[in-house]
Amino acid sequence: TMNKWQKIGAVVEVLRDDVKRQMYDAVLEHGLPDWKQPVYYYRRVRKMGLWELSILLLAVITIGQFLYGWAAYLEKQIVLYELREKKDKKERKSKGRKIHSPQLDAEVFYYEQMAKASLPHYTKLLPYVLVKKLY
Repeated sequence: TMNKWQKIGAVVEVLRDDVKRQMYDAVLEHGLPDWKQPVYYYRRVRKMGLWELSILLLAVITIGQFLYGWAAYLEKQIVLYELREKKDKKERKSKGRKIHSPQLDAEVFYYEQMAKASLPHYTKLLPYVLVKKLY
């Protein structure tokens, strides 16, 4: 009988509180939520306005663009480091003999110029470019 009185007490508590009563009525009307349905999440997520969503997307794209720029720059620095090591190894192997490798020198020069040109800067980010094009 104790269990029976606990259940009755829980029902009375739900029926007395307006918020709990509304939740109870919603379950009666819509049934228990199915966690796999997108509607369940759509009802609970705060709706965003167009401006708010645009600003959020702009921020995410800018951060992604900035990280991608640094990743590309660091990749070019690694390639440049490996080419310089290769060039130094060839020079050490020749031990003072003047063996000149124009192809390797050109490749090192090319990657040095690419590394300088691809240094991430705020002027290459989307918000700056958008403002610059608008004005």
